[in-house]
Amino acid sequence: MSALKKTGSVFVLSLIKDLGKEIRKLLPVDIEMKTIIPVGKQEKSTNLWEVILADDVIKQLEGAEILVTESFMLRQFMYDIPSLKWVQCTWAGMELLIQVMDAQKPEPPFAVTRYAAMNVGNSLAEYVVGQIINNERKFYQKWESQKQKIWDFHNREYRILSELTIGIFGAGNLGSTVAKFLKQRGATVLGLVRSTPKTGKSDFDKLVTDLSEILPYCDYICNVLPSTPHTKGLLNGEVLKMCQKKPFFINVGRGDVILEEDLIHALNQGWILGAALDVFIEEPLPTSSPLWNRPEIIITPHVGSLSKAEGVAKFFFENYQRFMTGKELMCKFSWTRRY
Repeated sequence: MSALKKTGSVFVLSLIKDLGKEIRKLLPVDIEMKTIIPVGKQEKSTNLWEVILADDVIKQLEGAEILVTESFMLRQFMYDIPSLKWVQCTWAGMELLIQVMDAQKPEPPFAVTRYAAMNVGNSLAEYVVGQIINNERKFYQKWESQKQKIWDFHNREYRILSELTIGIFGAGNLGSTVAKFLKQRGATVLGLVRSTPKTGKSDFDKLVTDLSEILPYCDYICNVLPSTPHTKGLLNGEVLKMCQKKPFFINVGRGDVILEEDLIHALNQGWILGAALDVFIEEPLPTSSPLWNRPEIIITPHVGSLSKAEGVAKFFFENYQRFMTGKELMCKFSWTRRY
């Protein structure tokens, strides 16, 4: 099948099941669409399902102007399809793309948008709330008591959400959605940002620009930040020594916000009392990692939010309408800021 030439035609190259079908349902009938099967070599990487695309798959993209795909696929041909005008990625994270940016080459001329819709934020919010409730009500400890047939009636004290102060690192689309979710349940929510916005309604009770203004006051701290030069190692060293309330740490952003050894040091020092980790510097988390053996740490395999066909399709179509009418795209990735 030859490449489509009609302006507004859509190419879909994705491992998300039925994504092409869901997009086709939303596009006008006269808009052409081409779904390409991502055939190639499966390789072990930080992404368990990464596929190194076959050359003939990439060749099918010739002439594409609008493309929906995963960031790890885009990085394999980002400098090779000169016709591209806009790429909608199916994930929020862009670090796989950033890794292959060539400083010796000009920025790619096409726009890239992240999938950071409200339903993604809601999914992350449910994960965060789930971990908070699990920790407060000691569900894992209760399960251990059950296995031993112990009626653990005396270990029953817990706090409800409205009694907690929660700090969120990152106040973009995802962080704001998590904050709004928590505030609706009565929690006090503080947000860490690079610069305080001058106007506009915030989903946070307070926005701050320095860790010293947030760490001492929180019962829980939650990282929703992407991986950028400004966020890598943000909590390294003895930064968490500023925590005065011995909070519980939840990470649904990126693993490189803190080194593994620094997180363990913070636990050993009692600066934080525990952690729920969904993201790691190396994924899958190696079996040799000492994190596996810490009883105060809960490990989940990067499942805080999943990109599902219907949600991605709806988000893409809203952006498609914006693109076709010359309006600003939602969640546009900045080649300069790297997020």
